Amino acid sequence: MAEFRFIVPQAISADRRIWDSAYITGLEGIPWQSDRRFQSGQFIIGREIDESGKIHILWPTRVCGDVCLSTTSLPVGAPPFHLPVELARGTVHRLKSQLDAWQRIGLRLPDTFFPLCEASVQGFLAAVSLHRDDSAAQTESALAAIESAVEAIGVMCSAYANQALEARLSQEGRLNTLIGAHVQSDAAWDVVRSRRDAISLLSIDAHLGRLEAASGNATAWEWVDQQVDWALQQELKICMGPLFDLTRLPQWMLMLEQDAASLTESACAFAEKTVQRYRGRVHLWNCGSGLNLRTSLGWSDEQVLRTAVALIETVRKTDPHTPVLLTISEPWGEYLRDDAEGISPLHFADALIRADLGLSGIALEMNIGAWPVGTYPRDLVELHRLIDRWALLGVPLMVSLGYTPSTPDSYAKHPPGGTPSAPPHPAAPRALLGSLIAKPAIHAVAWKSLDEAAPHGEAPSAAPLASDLNDALTTAAELRGKYLE
Repeated sequence: MAEFRFIVPQAISADRRIWDSAYITGLEGIPWQSDRRFQSGQFIIGREIDESGKIHILWPTRVCGDVCLSTTSLPVGAPPFHLPVELARGTVHRLKSQLDAWQRIGLRLPDTFFPLCEASVQGFLAAVSLHRDDSAAQTESALAAIESAVEAIGVMCSAYANQALEARLSQEGRLNTLIGAHVQSDAAWDVVRSRRDAISLLSIDAHLGRLEAASGNATAWEWVDQQVDWALQQELKICMGPLFDLTRLPQWMLMLEQDAASLTESACAFAEKTVQRYRGRVHLWNCGSGLNLRTSLGWSDEQVLRTAVALIETVRKTDPHTPVLLTISEPWGEYLRDDAEGISPLHFADALIRADLGLSGIALEMNIGAWPVGTYPRDLVELHRLIDRWALLGVPLMVSLGYTPSTPDSYAKHPPGGTPSAPPHPAAPRALLGSLIAKPAIHAVAWKSLDEAAPHGEAPSAAPLASDLNDALTTAAELRGKYLE
């Protein structure tokens, strides 16, 4: 096994979740199943193949809270690396390389950017120039470089998004990109109805686990009927689904322990029933989600692909004229850090598109900050790079996303280098929605509140839910007023 060893200074106080989040990627950017452990005061992470790789890890910062940072590509078998120094190297490198690319196409930067960029470079140079024995000073300089680099990335990406939107507006006129909300609960539904001005799209959470949780449950269907009727009255576009979510199966299915073929048959029967019920009233079908994730069902790649194909074909056959999407969850592929047999999200989507099944586009699901299953918070450079990579598939993209703020307790009490603060996070609605709408490959964005991320048996708090969704819809209304139809 190829192992990477890191010196972790005692000043770094973080909970176990930080170390459990780490994984390795190669040149293709796909996470590998990784083994992680502490030994003799070092953090050790390894994988089966003996090749260089980048280490990604959820890292606490004062500027933005938890952010997934990465090193540059590191060689196998080298002496132990100093973890904060390598994360500073990787973060400053991403800042400078993206800055160079965007300046070449005419990006104009505010005056506030340059001191931050310079501070990040100087902090990193100070860290690498210090002797390895002076770990405390190295750590201090590296952490300062990370803070300045992450803040500079936020300023740079905000400037890029604003200028890209202005350029598209002048060339194309008002954009037809859809922006809206994904409704999963009564609380979210109440918020959405009060903010009609903010949305052009309503995404309705009509999946098998919700609507067929109990036989003959008419209330669930009435809940969907109400949303469809309201959206049509308000002249909104409607996306319905996912019709099948492998991570949210009805309890009766789990109890019966159905095999893959039987479960797929039940899913397709439900999809056909739903499409027949709402055909002609829905503008976009989202036929499935969670299929690329690791689940307790133990399905093979072939069984997962067969289910995806069956769902797409069922929806297309029942309603040949309405576009069909499939959702890809965790598009960075974090789930692969613990699954050697898992399917790469990009390869999974590519296989379905190449099969020429009539798939109209891909929806990317980002449950940012949800733990342990969810998308890691990342800076906006990584978001731009992700969308550019998925745009190579050549199909329209929709993004369904929500954000759960999350800071490890130990860091909140003892953050490295100072007292805790609560600055804006790059995954906050304003930063995310502006960056996404600026990308031509994005045809629709739906914000969802992660109310179903509450521990099993606990009801989510309606106050944070309403605040989170209101913030997103306020930003959506601003974007619609300036740039969208």
